[in-house]
Amino acid sequence: MKFIRTVSLLSILFFFFCTVKIKAQTYMGLGAEMLLPSGNASNVSAIGLGASAKLEVTVKSNIALTGSIGFSNFFGRNYFGSKLQSIHAFPLKGGVKYYPTAGVYFEGQLGVALSGSDNTKNSFIWSPGLGTLLKSKTNNNLIDLGLRYEAWTVKNPNNETQLKSTNFGFMALRAAYNFNM
Repeated sequence: MKFIRTVSLLSILFFFFCTVKIKAQTYMGLGAEMLLPSGNASNVSAIGLGASAKLEVTVKSNIALTGSIGFSNFFGRNYFGSKLQSIHAFPLKGGVKYYPTAGVYFEGQLGVALSGSDNTKNSFIWSPGLGTLLKSKTNNNLIDLGLRYEAWTVKNPNNETQLKSTNFGFMALRAAYNFNM
């Protein structure tokens, strides 16, 4: 039931982002992600895969606002003879991109990872990153190659421990095709 509500909310938000008419330079990027857990997260999963849709709206010549939705799946790892459950989440993020030169950017995003499985809770997200844009030879569309660190912070992750919060961190490699809207 939780999964169905989450997918419904994401569908409504995505439909809203796609139907809003904006007069500034706008791109909608659809991408695939490879997720590489670090720190404590590497005890839970060795690798993850994801997909995302990101809307980018230029507000100045070198600054853009972003909004993204996605799906992340971290495959459960074998741990002392038993298999840990996979972690599924739906990240919703908003942020700012800064272009110091043409085709190179730095990005910061904040948001929430909505839990898609019973073994996780909703989490606060913070994510710095960088990347490059490559122009398509046939049209005004772009190929976006990005690298970011992302951390999901959970308050009171487990009632059995005395932890107040914990981070689930990972590196993400993203390759996307940005459609000029």
